[in-house]
Formats: sequence, C-alpha cells, structure tokens
Amino acid sequence: MSLPVACLCGHEWPDLRGFEGQIVNCPVCGNTVRVPGKSRAGDSERLGSGLTRPGLPQTSVTALTRQKPAVPATAPASPEKAPTAAMPARPSTRAVPAPKPAWQSPAQPEAQAGADAGLDEARMVLGQAELVARFTGDFQERAAELLRAVARMAYEGQELEAGARVPCGWATLALRAERDLRILCAPDFERNPCNDFQDDLTLAFTVAAAQEDVVRRAGVKRPMPCHYTDAVTVASNALTQRLITAERRDFPTRERSGWVFLPGDPADRRRAEEKKKFEATQCHRLLGRRDVLLHLLPLPVGYTVTVENDRIVSVLNASAEQVWRE
Repeated sequence: MSLPVACLCGHEWPDLRGFEGQIVNCPVCGNTVRVPGKSRAGDSERLGSGLTRPGLPQTSVTALTRQKPAVPATAPASPEKAPTAAMPARPSTRAVPAPKPAWQSPAQPEAQAGADAGLDEARMVLGQAELVARFTGDFQERAAELLRAVARMAYEGQELEAGARVPCGWATLALRAERDLRILCAPDFERNPCNDFQDDLTLAFTVAAAQEDVVRRAGVKRPMPCHYTDAVTVASNALTQRLITAERRDFPTRERSGWVFLPGDPADRRRAEEKKKFEATQCHRLLGRRDVLLHLLPLPVGYTVTVENDRIVSVLNASAEQVWRE
C-alpha cells in the first residue's frame, strides 16, 4: 500500500513509506510536511510530558562558549581545504557511540566528548528537558533559530523523543538523550551519514549558510531544497577539471536532485555527452572532492552554473539570463 502525502502547494509524493511520523521538506516550495502515521522510533526513550504541549513558557536561548583544550600529540590531520567559504574542522571524537541502540544507551564517558572538545553551545529549557546545540564558529544566531524551530515542533504536538529527526536545511539532524539533555546531532559524514551521527553541527551550519548566500546573490525567491542523500549525476572525470558546468535539468524527485555536473570545456563536455559515461552519487560525497558544488544545490530547475576551481564564476537562470558573474 502506498502512502501519498500532498503539500499545500499541490506537490504530491507518490510513496513515503518508511517516513511515517517524520517531517519532510517539499522539493517545490520548501514547506515542511509531516508524514502521517507513527514514527518507527516509537519504542525509543521519550522526553518528559512537558514537551508535548509546553506552551513555550521558557524559550530563552543561552549561548555558552567553552575553552578549547590543548591539542594532543595524536590530533587528527588538518581538515580538507574549503572552497568559497572555509569548511570547518570536523572533530574526530564521536559523541554518539557506534553500537546500536545508541539513542537509548545511558550516558557513557565518550558521550560527554562533545562538551569537552571545545565546542560552543546554545541551550533552551523546554518543559522537563533542555535542548542543546553544539558547534564552533559564528553560528550562535543560527543555533538559536534551530532551537526555536524545535520548540515550535514540540508546541505543534510532535513528540521529541530520542532518535527523532529534525530538518535543518540540506541536512537532517537527530536527537540524542543524555539524562535531562536532548542534544541535536548532525550526520557523521566521515562514516555513514544515514545511520551515524555526532554532536558537532558546524559542518551542517556552514553548508546551509553557504547555500543561503548563493541563493541570495543569485536573486532566487523560491529555492528548491536538496537533501544530502539526494543523488547528483557526474560525468566521468568532471570533478577533476578546472572548469565545471552544473545544470539542474530535472525537477527533484525522491532521492534525486536533478543536478548534472559536466566538464566546463566545450570539447570535453561534448565527448562526455557522446560517450554517456556518467555516475550517480549522493551529494554529500562531494565533500572533500569539490565542496563548492554543495553550495549551488538549492538553485531551481533550469539554472546553469559555471565553477572554476573553488568558486562560482557565473550563474544563468532558466531563461539563460546571467544573474551572477564574478
């Protein structure tokens, strides 16, 4: 049996089985839609009853800055070079233990690592629990906005249980329970981001901010969201070229973004089209290969972008009008 879900804008998913009780983003208008049914995380540890309808009595966000400890001799190697906006360092200490069920596990020493790794924090008291967002860099306001969004979800009746998913731009976060804390965790892109999560939200925030900047500079009023698990199509060897042409040819569907990446040189592009050597890969796999391509993903269908090395140099809209040139 299919599970059709329709957005207010009229967009309808043919089948969202497996997403029961979760929040999804409409690929056309960006609105959030809750899929009917009970979440499969129903057996997970739940928050106190105060989160069901808190009435938002205590929604002030507290920002905390922690001093970073000295880097040990066994510190991981320097992070990869970033393109348009410098990508942050991704700490190697995992806040979420790998063994399952990690969400229901009692607090263990390694679960405290995020708080002791020099991460800043934003907190919000909500009912009988306290929401926590951890990050580095100048993301205090973005973290506070995220906590307010989670509070609105609770106020609207969604049960914020351990393991619950929370949309955050291009990524999907998850809640981890630690006594009376509910910590927002981001996908761990160094492992399996579909199943593994860690406390540091910096990378998720950085990419989201870069995407918003591209949308603003291109003058796009209605961006088309792209999830980190959505597939992009890449021509053979295109990611190693100095020039890349990116085209959003098709409307996004479930697990497909509609983006195609080709060599920027016309002759190389023609050969790639003729030989039809393409591969599909989830867009999060662009991290470390060509990070700047992640920044343009919310641009709508019909847009064409030229990328040179690590920067966007030209953007054409669906009418082939140049809306951005470096």
